[in-house]
Amino acid sequence: MPAQRRVKRNKLADLVAFGDRTRPARGGQAQNIMIYVYTIKSVAKKFRYVGITNDPERRLWQHNKGYGISAKNFLPFKLVLKEQYNDYGEARKRERFLKSGFRRKFLDSLETL
Repeated sequence: MPAQRRVKRNKLADLVAFGDRTRPARGGQAQNIMIYVYTIKSVAKKFRYVGITNDPERRLWQHNKGYGISAKNFLPFKLVLKEQYNDYGEARKRERFLKSGFRRKFLDSLETL
């Protein structure tokens, strides 16, 4: 495999596997970057996905193009929730909460509004 093609494939794999998990600077905070926790819902099937990114509109576009392995069988998606954080650590805590079992009631209440 040519080196140029390998690099392109690795970049796509990183994008798909990790979204936009910006590495925080020392002290636990990414410098001057807004971090978003987002939830998308499949329009066609019963499926929700929670993620973290620095550009939720781009990530929604990527999910709808089928770039995510875990979500590509549930296309298309709509954005249900977008929360903005200055601190990467706080965003990760919120993401973990939304991925837990407690999230169901909270996310179900958003869909009934």
